Amino acid sequence: MLKRIRRVLYSESGQGMAEYALILVLVAIACLAVTKGLGNNIVAKLNEASNKISGASL
Repeated sequence: MLKRIRRVLYSESGQGMAEYALILVLVAIACLAVTKGLGNNIVAKLNEASNKISGASL
C-alpha cells in the first residue's frame, strides 16, 4: 500500500499535459496581443483606402 502511495505522489505522467496547456495559453495570449495591435492598423488602412476610393468616384 505504501508503494502505491509513493508511486502516485511521485508520478510525472500528468506533468506533460500541464506543460502543453501552459504553452497553449501563452501562445493564445500572444496571438490576441498581436491581433489587437495589428487589427487597429488594418482597420485604419482599410478606412483610408475606402475614403480614397469614395473621393475618387466623385
